[in-house]
Amino acid sequence: MRLLHAARRPARVIPLAAALALLAGCGGSNDEVAAPAPTPAPPAGPVALGCAQLAGLAIPAASIGLPTRGGSVTTAVTVEASGSGARVIPEHCLVTGTIAPVDTTAPDIQFRVALPTTWNRKVMMFGGGGFDGTLPNVTGNVPAGPADQALPIGRGYAVFASNGGHAAGPLGSLDGLFLQNEEALRNWGGEALKKTRDAATFVIRARYAVDKADRAYFAGGSTGGREALQVATRWPDDWNGIIAWYPAWNQMTAILAGHRNNRALARPGAYPNPAKRQLVYTAAMQACDGLDGVVDGLISNQTRCNAIFDPDTASVNGAPLRCPDGAEGGDGCLSDAQIAALKGTNSATRLNFRMASGETSYPGYNVWGADLGITSNPNPLQPTVTFLNFGTEPPAFPMPTGAPYISRQTDALIRYGITRDPGFDSLSLDPENPGPWAARISELSAFLDVPVNLDAFAAKGGKLLLAHGLVDVLVSSRATQEYVQRLRSRMGASAFEGFARYYEAPGYGHAVSTAFNVAWDSLTTLENWVQNGTVPPPQVMSDAGGAVNGRTRPLCEYPRWARYNGSGDVNLAASFSCVDQEAAPQTQRQTAFGAVVGTDLSATSGTYAWKGVPFAKAPVGELRWKAPVDPDAWSTPRFTQQFGPACSQAGRLYGPGLNNRYDASIGSSLGQTVGSEDCLFLNIWRPAGAATQLPVIVWVHGGSNISGYTADPMYDGANLARRANAVVVSVNYRLGVLGFFNLGQLKSGNPLDDSGNFALLDIVQALKFVNRNIAAFGGDAGNVTLMGQSAGAVNVYAVMTSPVVVSASPALVHKAIPISGGLSPASELPAGSIATLAREADFRGQADYLLAQLVIGDGLAPDLATAATYIASRSPAEIASYLRGKSANTLWQTVVGKLAPIGAGGSGPIPDGQVVPVNPIAAIRAGAYVKGPLLVGNTRDEGKLFPTLLPLVGGPAGRLIDDATVFRIAFAQDPDAPPTQRIEQWIPGAYLPATTPTTGWNAKTEQLNRIFFLNSRDSILAALRTQQQNIWVYRFDWDELPAPFDVIYGAAHAFDLPFAFGNFGPSLYANISYTSANRSGRLALSDAMMRSIGAFARSGDPNNAALGLGWPTWPATLVFDATPTAKAISVQ
Repeated sequence: MRLLHAARRPARVIPLAAALALLAGCGGSNDEVAAPAPTPAPPAGPVALGCAQLAGLAIPAASIGLPTRGGSVTTAVTVEASGSGARVIPEHCLVTGTIAPVDTTAPDIQFRVALPTTWNRKVMMFGGGGFDGTLPNVTGNVPAGPADQALPIGRGYAVFASNGGHAAGPLGSLDGLFLQNEEALRNWGGEALKKTRDAATFVIRARYAVDKADRAYFAGGSTGGREALQVATRWPDDWNGIIAWYPAWNQMTAILAGHRNNRALARPGAYPNPAKRQLVYTAAMQACDGLDGVVDGLISNQTRCNAIFDPDTASVNGAPLRCPDGAEGGDGCLSDAQIAALKGTNSATRLNFRMASGETSYPGYNVWGADLGITSNPNPLQPTVTFLNFGTEPPAFPMPTGAPYISRQTDALIRYGITRDPGFDSLSLDPENPGPWAARISELSAFLDVPVNLDAFAAKGGKLLLAHGLVDVLVSSRATQEYVQRLRSRMGASAFEGFARYYEAPGYGHAVSTAFNVAWDSLTTLENWVQNGTVPPPQVMSDAGGAVNGRTRPLCEYPRWARYNGSGDVNLAASFSCVDQEAAPQTQRQTAFGAVVGTDLSATSGTYAWKGVPFAKAPVGELRWKAPVDPDAWSTPRFTQQFGPACSQAGRLYGPGLNNRYDASIGSSLGQTVGSEDCLFLNIWRPAGAATQLPVIVWVHGGSNISGYTADPMYDGANLARRANAVVVSVNYRLGVLGFFNLGQLKSGNPLDDSGNFALLDIVQALKFVNRNIAAFGGDAGNVTLMGQSAGAVNVYAVMTSPVVVSASPALVHKAIPISGGLSPASELPAGSIATLAREADFRGQADYLLAQLVIGDGLAPDLATAATYIASRSPAEIASYLRGKSANTLWQTVVGKLAPIGAGGSGPIPDGQVVPVNPIAAIRAGAYVKGPLLVGNTRDEGKLFPTLLPLVGGPAGRLIDDATVFRIAFAQDPDAPPTQRIEQWIPGAYLPATTPTTGWNAKTEQLNRIFFLNSRDSILAALRTQQQNIWVYRFDWDELPAPFDVIYGAAHAFDLPFAFGNFGPSLYANISYTSANRSGRLALSDAMMRSIGAFARSGDPNNAALGLGWPTWPATLVFDATPTAKAISVQ
């Protein structure tokens, strides 16, 4: 996956034109002669053929260890000695040849051999790069080989290489046309290596009249690095020593990870231009360069940098790196879309389908400190760096020639190798959930991903030198770390040390760098180890054309890194020492599934944060509509510094938009399918420091069980964690028909799967993760408070009454804070109330209707009656397969277009009797629930957020503008500006004046509040009071919004949440609510609310000094309110 031939290190200065020239092949002498007709194979016996006699030599198919139609030498010429000193190229016979494929439509393999007149009885094979396609320069150097040491041919090696099985066109290593032929693809995937080695060996035997060489070495980088590990794994008897730089050892998996990055960079506004790349590079350097003890333009302690650098909060030259409000702000800052793309590159890719290779994920890349293509850098190496990194144009379809290297490579592989459709839009393929292309990708992985098994190579005495640049964003050094760790685990540390070494180079990217362009004498080190048994001593690398030409550094063995000794010339390796990594970065924690590294936010919020921690496998494919299962374990630390995707949903005001954050795309994506089915992630915040046994608060977001996302900035847990002195956890869970689905054909006899309550089981799975792992984050697994609002409160009550949770041992939850929600069937409510728990039969009817509409939509039936007949004719297994084959978009758009218009688009707990009691209120009265302290909350004006439901209390719909307009106004509003909106623009005249008794806005929304929220709350509280007394209730009355929003919304549903989390924007209603004038009062009120939540989580009693009064238990109610300047808390 590189432009340069992996077997040839770049010259000290290599402009782009020179790099591109490499793609056309590195020719030998110009006096090559056309071969005569093939001559017979050499006779048996030690008769050496002269150089000219090799021309036309036939290579029998039987001499090649994989199927071919044999080969032949096409040219053989003597090349005179040239060069001087270490650069001398001795006289040699330069041979070119071809190997014929079995498939006559496939291209030949072209190979080249340089046979020195004075041979040292050793051979060297060079690997290729990218898609190969050109012949590496066999008189060149090993990757990153130094200019002051002899070349392999200068040392007397016979050197050979091939074009990987096809001849590239003008695109060079990015030419993927050959992938349309299966034999050519498999040749590039590794088979050409064996065929070339055997053909070259036949030629070498003929030239030198020997049975075999004394030693055989292989050197390559990137694709050539994969090839190096491949030959040692598949054909270990052929090789004695291996040099593998930046190896794409799991190349199919790496391609998928790169493609995930492509799709992120292709989003509107996400691609950072060169000026912004310079900005984030500078910010990372200012934050991390000194971590190794000296500011020298290199980040040596990359692990520590990854843990502390967060572009959301970083500064550059004293100014915030993030643009104001995350909007595009020009070249002086990064927008939220650009930060999200970079954080995505830093995070792991999860493969939610089975790969034949067994690979399940790919770690992120070290973005912070990487030169992504800073085109203003005058270094002659810069054009090549830019070409190999982010290029000059964002990914698109068709793929631009200036797009990132990985974008162009993955585009070709998808179009020619996977779909075999040159017109296919590669960006439409989801690499984590590839759907119909999963089988083909899996097939390719079987030979493009190299198994981690060097047992035979080590057993025969082979030696391996691995190396990788730390800021490689084409092939991740974290992937090489993973390879090494797996190899160590497989063989044991002692056996690994007996044959392998892995080194990491700070500042070095993929094959080239303007910061530190590595030169390292790996070949001498390998020769001494293989031939003399000399264990590699401490290694030194030099900078060959980077920022400080000629400076040296220790090349440290992973996981050690180079730290400045505190004195001495910073340009000399002797001034540095390789030191052990910290026992773990400050934010690294070990979970049952692997280590996670979070972000140190102690300087900004006083917390540590871990975002996007997987707590279950992606519920896709056969796992859709099944209980969640544990995630696959990972072996290298996972950087959990970015929220995981929101769960799949139809866009709403309260959804994640297109970018999983609060931004303008929320308003433009209403009704569209957003989010992902691969969404079972949680986030953790804790106060900075080493405190343990902290109370744990697990947050369940609201959104009617059809929308919502933990990345909503209103739910950021940092302020609550610090103020409550608690560990705060927020949890994603499946939504809508993906989270609650009661279809008979899906039932298998498993009570959890058959319950249909997949969303609730996700929350339970998250609680199990917390129980097993939260101690590592300083939390007390024996003191967990489950907190949720609206649908989140509904789910809290469902979990607290679930037989699964009630019987759990150890206990998963101990207290609860349900806010603005209930779980009462109609039978437990006064007449006219809105039930907060529907019947199981209602959910069965919904599922049946959805299935029928899908069948009709596919043209399998014209109407509902015919659809029912069609469905009845199919087996449950066929129906299950049919439904699991539907995309999330198809499901959601059917819900939006067909179910919602008839009132069947809702979602929520299903009273199946296994996961959710048939009647949770009765279960509470019977004592069958998790008994623990409860803190219950509501807002005074809950109903004002639901004006479209006012017909339920005998009035017209209560909103004159649509959601898109609401969002546009709320997003653009300046809270401190004079009012631009009038209440008459929002509320129908039938409800005005708002204070009119009985029929006014306030009166009617209060009626809605009573039938929707308060009746259900009172139903549950009455049942709870039969079992316990430790129940506290609050009402949130704050309504100091600027006019007219103080009347339109007042203390509406969810308006207490910014106070509970201490986050006053950016969020949906922040700009119409929070003014400079009301700041003092709301901050004081927020502080009291967070401290009350912390006191409750800690002891089960919310009373604390910040309240300024005592908070009695229910039926008393504490009122949270404030004036513009001070809190005003009272008891009713």
